[in-house]
Amino acid sequence: MLVVLVTAVVAEPVVPAADATSLAEPLAAIRAVGREGAGNDAAAAAWRAIVAGDAGRIPAVLAAMDGANPLAANWLSAAVDALATGHGPVPVDGLRDFLADTRHDPHARRLAYELIRDHDPAAARGLMAGMLYSLIALGFVLIFKASGVFNFAQGAMVLFAALAMARFAEWIPKFTGLDGKVLVNVMAFVGALAVMVVVAWLVERLALSKLVNQEGITLLMATLGIAYLLEGAGQMIFGNDIYKIDIGLPKDPMFLFEQTFEGGILVSKEDLYAALIAAALVASLSLFFQKTATGRALRAVADDHQAAQSIGIPLSRIWVIVWSVAGFVALVAGIIWGSKLGVQFSLSLVALKALPVVILGGLTSVPGAILGGLIIGV
Repeated sequence: MLVVLVTAVVAEPVVPAADATSLAEPLAAIRAVGREGAGNDAAAAAWRAIVAGDAGRIPAVLAAMDGANPLAANWLSAAVDALATGHGPVPVDGLRDFLADTRHDPHARRLAYELIRDHDPAAARGLMAGMLYSLIALGFVLIFKASGVFNFAQGAMVLFAALAMARFAEWIPKFTGLDGKVLVNVMAFVGALAVMVVVAWLVERLALSKLVNQEGITLLMATLGIAYLLEGAGQMIFGNDIYKIDIGLPKDPMFLFEQTFEGGILVSKEDLYAALIAAALVASLSLFFQKTATGRALRAVADDHQAAQSIGIPLSRIWVIVWSVAGFVALVAGIIWGSKLGVQFSLSLVALKALPVVILGGLTSVPGAILGGLIIGV
């Protein structure tokens, strides 16, 4: 479908000739809302006229968002959502053409990307989502490898770490006067990591040290208590609003392998960078467990607490280390998910989606966590 860029705020949107008669007038009515005395009643009538058609109108509606005022853009966005649901196949080719023109409104291009992502089988959204779930699954694997217990507190750790990062990034400029995004984010990251190390130390001091050589079910119930404690403490310390994390990851879509596959593979740059971060983290942790003395000590503790203590491995220090590393992984996962979804208390539920990854990849396999994530994502 031919899409013509609309650049002037007051200009009438240009639509494909085949649909010009039925679309030009309602699109113009919506673009006029909020100015020249145009009200919401006229916009509502125009919206109903637009969504009376099929999904083939979507590129033209998106093009009408170029230069539209915020109120009109909201009406047009709602029309796109309505057309994409139950109005026939989404015109992926037309949306690809629209997306390729970088002069279009950024929000409209983002909507086009999301529609292609959801309706184009060539989109690599599954692989990217799987990599992000692998990040959370790593936390489960780390705790299980060191203590032999499934850590139900991992979701709460992701939430707590993300809250700390978001709030520190907000508080640091307010109390120090710093305004550089990179510096503020680095300081917030260091502060949030320090908080997670303190949490790890408290978990060992107040819970795990009292439960040495106890049954696995006892440790499992302890992690449930830790999860409730972290969620409550996060709300009390950091608040319960929805907070933003902005670390500067680009959100623009891009096409990969256009020369190899017809049309290429559509991915978000944000998802791509997140997947690379996850892969690097998995590789680093695999080397840590296999090649370092501390990693081997962690595996020994997981096999038998008493035997590990008998050969001089300090159980308390090992547990602090592994919970600190799990806290670091939770922080990275929380930052990435928080930048995509916002930091809110439902973030802890994202961990539930990582459970199939853990089960498929194995509770003791770091590489298995990423492989399981890719399989589940696809």
